[in-house]
Amino acid sequence: MDKKSFPFLLFFISIFSFGQNIHFQAIGVENGISQPTVTSIYQDEFGIIWIGTKDGLNRYNGTDFQVFRPIENDKNSLYNNNIGTICGDKNGHIYIRCKYAMVKYDIKRNVFHTIRNNNIQAIDYSNNRLWVYTRDSLFTYNREKEELEYYYNLENVRISCITEDQEENLCIGTMNNGLYIIDSNKKWLNYLPEKDISCIYEDSKKNIWVGTKDDGLFRLDRNGKEMINLPYKNKFSSNYVRCITEDNLGNC
Repeated sequence: MDKKSFPFLLFFISIFSFGQNIHFQAIGVENGISQPTVTSIYQDEFGIIWIGTKDGLNRYNGTDFQVFRPIENDKNSLYNNNIGTICGDKNGHIYIRCKYAMVKYDIKRNVFHTIRNNNIQAIDYSNNRLWVYTRDSLFTYNREKEELEYYYNLENVRISCITEDQEENLCIGTMNNGLYIIDSNKKWLNYLPEKDISCIYEDSKKNIWVGTKDDGLFRLDRNGKEMINLPYKNKFSSNYVRCITEDNLGNC
């Protein structure tokens, strides 16, 4: 499942004081980005912004773009130019889902390596582990062997998103089967059955926020183990929640 798409990229350029004089600049193809439909944004440990589009991977240093696309007969190039997700380990490696493939990029060596070229639905890097998921199975990535290792299978579900929380539980969103939480012993609980989960976020208080495709926003209170529906009427512009994050004051 693709991340949300943007018709153009709004890039923050300066702040003079809190809440005032915030300036934005629209960056389009005329500025060097490969394509205006942005699917994923990631900042690496060097401050470089990596931008996924439907036509290439973009490296942006704040001034110039470098665009990566597949090079014919070059196994060290990008596998596919349709980028879905970008994440990284903050230790010299970027992981990219392009089309249905998973690719690792070595920043220092400037080399791409295709780990698997089929059936990859999504990827996520959490708690020093890269999680890779196909339509119904979870894998972890073994960096030494450069291969995927089977972890868990969810039968008859379609995985849409995943995150590993601070207690190392896996929070797995699915289409039509709600949210699964799997602990380290691989025991699971199912919340919001029959709902389509679009995104998951753990806040600083260890609450799990769950966005859905058609039913608004939910929060799992870890203290009471209760799933609370946060009605979207008169609060959100749509009941389709695509992304959740938290500011420095703890507001989601």
